[in-house]
Amino acid sequence: MTQAAPLGNGLSSSTERAPTQDEVSMTGESVDDRTPRLSERRLRALDGLRGVAAFLILFHHATWTSHISEALFVANSYVVVDLFFILSGIIISEKYMTVISRPSEGIYFVVRRFFRVYPVHLLALAMLVSLEISKLLAITLLGVQVGTQRPFSGNYSIELLVMNLFLLQGLNVSSLVSWNGPSWSISTEFAAYILFALACVAQLGRSRLFHFSALVFSIGAYAWVIANAANYNMTSQWGILRSVAGFSIGMLLAVYLPVLRRLITGLVAYRVDIAVAAVAVAMIASVPGPLLYLVVPLFAILVALVHDDQGSLATVLGHRVIQTLGRLSYSIYMLHTFFVVLILIALKRLAHGPTTFDPVRGTDVVLINPWLGDLVLLVLVVVVLLASHISFSRVERPGRALGSRLLEALRGPNRAKRGDELSR
Repeated sequence: MTQAAPLGNGLSSSTERAPTQDEVSMTGESVDDRTPRLSERRLRALDGLRGVAAFLILFHHATWTSHISEALFVANSYVVVDLFFILSGIIISEKYMTVISRPSEGIYFVVRRFFRVYPVHLLALAMLVSLEISKLLAITLLGVQVGTQRPFSGNYSIELLVMNLFLLQGLNVSSLVSWNGPSWSISTEFAAYILFALACVAQLGRSRLFHFSALVFSIGAYAWVIANAANYNMTSQWGILRSVAGFSIGMLLAVYLPVLRRLITGLVAYRVDIAVAAVAVAMIASVPGPLLYLVVPLFAILVALVHDDQGSLATVLGHRVIQTLGRLSYSIYMLHTFFVVLILIALKRLAHGPTTFDPVRGTDVVLINPWLGDLVLLVLVVVVLLASHISFSRVERPGRALGSRLLEALRGPNRAKRGDELSR
């Protein structure tokens, strides 16, 4: 069973770039005036990793035959969602673990994260709702049913829409991966944010016992996932285990990387980063079934090795094009489903492509000429990049700014006395 979601602002540069301190998490939080800053140099490789991972998820969901989609590496790319969780854990922990100490600071953190993830999530839902309304109008006015499923039914039901609006879709409220399939991970990551804030307020960040408990939980969670992935849905049902475990691994990296920095520098000098990346790619391209989750420790090692922008791999990830993908990655990740669904409808109705079940992806694949599939995939990439650019400029940034204004208003006249809690 696949563990990915079955589908049912300009270029950055080395001289001028939007700040990116949390941009390397799944959701791409940017630096603002309330958070401690990392140098851009430390972040570029991780940002690039996130951009590459987002594009792999897009290719994974392009469920029609092409020379790219037929590769096992692409079919298995659902596992890179766990890389997102690790990236989120390390960056957020580095930025906030020593910043959040009071309940008010925990609340501010959660509110800021909400305004980071929710606007694009809402946009994606609105696009898919508009598609369902169009299907309903086609039936009502033209007597034409688009697709095999009636509008607002199954995994596009009103009940599941409400669950998505409240970010509950990844918390085992349904066995169905619903509406915007990839958003199950945003639901679980937001839950991880809340748990992280609670741990910080409880002053657990420096506790060795807490660190050990987090490590044991992460190992146990992934062991359970490997043992049960063939029988359970590891996205909308039990994806929360992957999310919290991956986030915890990232948190532990943030705590212990300073101790390991000299060792990591030596390893990178011997091109160990290239070797680890090569082994990870080979595993994704060859390992079948639940054992694929054994690649997660390699993700953690890879993140540690490129964290400080050292080595050949970090240089590649810092390329301008890959940096742009990283910058737009949250919108790429969240918006591509809508366009994939439109393409699948067109291929089934216009090209009359038959379908076959793909056991790796856990969904049907439309069978068309692979060369035509390549062309369609190219069109998808161009459209998604354009939509993501618009989303970044018109939705992500304004949403982040709205959250900042709201928090400033809530602090009100007490701000001068209390200080800017999240600016330390």
